[in-house]
Amino acid sequence: MRIQKNRIRIQIIVGATFVIISFIISLFMVIGVIEKNYLLSFLAYSLSFAGVALGLIAAYEIAFPEKKRRRRA
Repeated sequence: MRIQKNRIRIQIIVGATFVIISFIISLFMVIGVIEKNYLLSFLAYSLSFAGVALGLIAAYEIAFPEKKRRRRA
């Protein structure tokens, strides 16, 4: 059970980190600190999507913990 909670916390931390990095990349492209290009835009979008997905998966695991599986007879 403790390992499960640690895994969920790590998923939330990694997801939040991905979203923050994506935001920073997008912000820097908009204000002109780094040059705009398709690769960085795609990277920012991918990190944002992955971060939100990880966060949603972790939230789902918190809201609906896995039930004990029944043994087959």
